[in-house]
Amino acid sequence: MLQALPAWFASPDAADEADVLPDWFALPGDLGPSPAPSALPDWFPPLTPVRASSTQSPPTQANGPPFGSQTIYANQVTVTLTPQTINLCDPLTVTIVAANNAVTTTGVAITAALPGGFNANLATFNVGTVAPNAVITQQAVFTSTCGAVSGQVVVTLTQDAHPPIVKLAEYVVNPGAITVRKEPAVAPAAIGDVVTWTVFVDSTGYGTVYNVRVTDTLGPGLQLVSGITSATFVSIPVGQSVSFTVAAQVVACSGLENSVAATWGCNGGACLAPQTAKASIDLQPRFPDLDYALPPFNVNYCGGGTVFTIPITNTGDGTAYSVTLPVNLSPFSVTVSAPATYTAGAFQLPPIPPGQTFNLVFTLTTPANVCAAPLSGSFDFDVTYRDACNFFYTEAPQAGAWQLTNTPGQLSLSKSAPGEVYRGQLITTPITVNAGGVSGTVIVTDQVPAGFAIVSTGGGVSFTLGGVTYITWAVTGSTTLTPVFVVSNTAGTCALCGQALTNVVTATLQDCRACQQTATAQSVTYLQCDDGVQSQKLVSAPAAVCSTPAFTYTNIYTFAPSFAVTPTWSSLIFTEALTNQSYVTGSAQVWVGNGPISCTATFSQAIIGGQLVITNITPPCNPNVAGATLVITYTTAAGETNSCSNASWYDWSYLNLGVSGNSVCSGGDVIAEGVFVETLAPQMTLSASGLPPNVAACGVYTVTLTAQRTSSVGAYDAVIVVPTGTYAVLDVLGFGGATPVFTQTDSTGYRWFYSDTFTAATTATVQLRVQLRCGGPPAPLQGTIHYESLCSNNDTYYERCNAGGTLAAPLRLAPLPLLTKFPERIYATGDVVTWTLIAKNTGAGPAYSVVLTDALG
Repeated sequence: MLQALPAWFASPDAADEADVLPDWFALPGDLGPSPAPSALPDWFPPLTPVRASSTQSPPTQANGPPFGSQTIYANQVTVTLTPQTINLCDPLTVTIVAANNAVTTTGVAITAALPGGFNANLATFNVGTVAPNAVITQQAVFTSTCGAVSGQVVVTLTQDAHPPIVKLAEYVVNPGAITVRKEPAVAPAAIGDVVTWTVFVDSTGYGTVYNVRVTDTLGPGLQLVSGITSATFVSIPVGQSVSFTVAAQVVACSGLENSVAATWGCNGGACLAPQTAKASIDLQPRFPDLDYALPPFNVNYCGGGTVFTIPITNTGDGTAYSVTLPVNLSPFSVTVSAPATYTAGAFQLPPIPPGQTFNLVFTLTTPANVCAAPLSGSFDFDVTYRDACNFFYTEAPQAGAWQLTNTPGQLSLSKSAPGEVYRGQLITTPITVNAGGVSGTVIVTDQVPAGFAIVSTGGGVSFTLGGVTYITWAVTGSTTLTPVFVVSNTAGTCALCGQALTNVVTATLQDCRACQQTATAQSVTYLQCDDGVQSQKLVSAPAAVCSTPAFTYTNIYTFAPSFAVTPTWSSLIFTEALTNQSYVTGSAQVWVGNGPISCTATFSQAIIGGQLVITNITPPCNPNVAGATLVITYTTAAGETNSCSNASWYDWSYLNLGVSGNSVCSGGDVIAEGVFVETLAPQMTLSASGLPPNVAACGVYTVTLTAQRTSSVGAYDAVIVVPTGTYAVLDVLGFGGATPVFTQTDSTGYRWFYSDTFTAATTATVQLRVQLRCGGPPAPLQGTIHYESLCSNNDTYYERCNAGGTLAAPLRLAPLPLLTKFPERIYATGDVVTWTLIAKNTGAGPAYSVVLTDALG
């Protein structure tokens, strides 16, 4: 049977090594019941340790246990580490040897524990029963990872009924490290140069590094020429270095830095952060400069194509790329000699090296539709190009005049006719053909208005087509044709009374390109009917719009000696249409006369529907109506037809005889008579001089504004407005001619007020010193003169009329300031770093007030 342990017994070495266990270590069973009691059967009574008396002396482990104990002694357990000093990624072998005494022991288990940083941190061996005097050997291999540090291996042996045996073994981990270099850090080079670098990897830690991988990433502006951009090294011992070279060509002006990254580690895992080094290019830019001259562009109208050559020279020190010469060569078709091309309205040229000339050769051919093409014009050339760094360049645009040579003369045509005619009156309408410089036959066609009867064709041939009558002539050279017409005094022409009859004539010819030239002219004639009464309407000279009095009208009616139905004075009704006018009250007068009898008649007057109506004509002398003469006069005020331009219209008046039966036309007892009336409006212009064809941003110029009244009638409430959004006014240098009454200026511009000065004056000038704003697109000089007609003469400005707008539209030559600073990035290895800054104007216009600022960090 089992005996109770003596009170003096204590577990061997129970406090030897357990007291020095690391904090991370936990003994087996600390989180649960101990292995020995758990292995006892339920019926086994728990043992109660009894402390030994003070007179008893406990045996030591060295002396062995008391009789009957079963155990592996602590001094029979050894732990060996191979090697004791390792590098990161190295294996660590732990060998555990335990010898049993002469008694069988059971429930033997061994664990070997390490802190983190290894591929595993715990090895467990469940040995079980160990025979008497048996020796067990267990071995565990742990591989260090990047996180391994120096520390201790804790070995614990447990067996039934006895406390754990703990052994500690120390090991040392030597950490590794690397640095990477790329030399030279900064290399000066131009586009096309090849630069060679050397990449170094140094082992700078305390231990060997493994699995070293190096990658050299070239920037997008560099192209590999030779060498390698990645390398792998199995290991680099402490204090040693490895290297390789790489050569690359500079192919762009950005992306010129390159980066080297190196890593090392264990089984695909990287130890520490990747180590990097970078290098860059100190770019040496080269600048192109193109120049060209234009030939005269003369293209034969009757012939084929014409060849032209434009030499384009690069006077700079860099190659010009993407050379584009935009020009609209319409209306010609273009054939260009290779390697140049012409698409989308622009020549595309090959690169032009410095000091060389490229001859652009192309052929201009008149188009198939040359008949519709103009005879002359201008080509606008505007070359652009780029340098090797893709920086944009422009030159001043050039204009080249073109013309078609050996062209035929221009056919022209005119036609005249009386403004008004009566039925039965002969109408002569001369046609003037101007065919100077034109060879071949000219066909002239006169379209006879409906109602016109041909009296004489003037040497032409008449025919009717589709109900329309024509007269044609075949002529050579310039000539005048004189057809004669008449409108019959019959019922068939009644509908034409009071109408405007338009006579259209056309001339055509074919030239050497089978092109048909066409000229057209027309005349307008008003038809009047005078059945039994001859009438005439007179008006005074043109008057200013809105003037009063403006027009004096005289209407003269001469009655026939006899009528089928004789009218009476009181039956007459006179109506004035008053188109665009108003009646001056009390100005009407009526006079009648027949032979020796004449007098001023009384009458009634009224405005009905906007028209002047005169009735109840009663002459006190009462002459006979037949054979008499009636004169009606009155004055009108001009209305506002068009305040800013002259207006003309046909003003009608009507005399109703008050009886019927005297005309072949239904309603022919109303005599319609008209006259052309014209109102005059003020006309002004505003112009500018002094600006050159090309201007530059920030440029200063002297400009003269000229306001001119071109009309015979005066202008009121005039003001000149010059906005300063595009051109700043630096100084007002003086005035000429009419001077302003007062001046206003603010942030938007200048305003010079002339009030009613231009009712008498005709010219005013303002001289300015202006500066084109330094930013913005086109450079038009804007200016407007506002003025009024008599209709709005109220001392209020900006109401009705204006002239001006864009007074000058010079081409704005813009600068293109270019600033380069290289290297793009410097990885300094010393106290002083150097950059190269270049400021260049690649535009067509000068740059003013240039300030270069380099702000250091």
